[in-house]
Amino acid sequence: MRMIRKLNQLKNRVVQFYDFLKAMDEMPMRRLLGDFYEEKEPRRKPVPRETKTSVEDLRPQKNSEQ
Repeated sequence: MRMIRKLNQLKNRVVQFYDFLKAMDEMPMRRLLGDFYEEKEPRRKPVPRETKTSVEDLRPQKNSEQ
């Protein structure tokens, strides 16, 4: 009885694996390569910032009265 149960479980696993392989075979190749993901927009390069203010302009001015 145990042997029959084990063989039946093995048969079920083999049939399930066969169905899986059959589904993989019918799948288009591009889906296997990962092309089914949506294409992302290419990342834009950040524009280099141009500062026209020098460091000396940002420092607090000394009072010349003292």
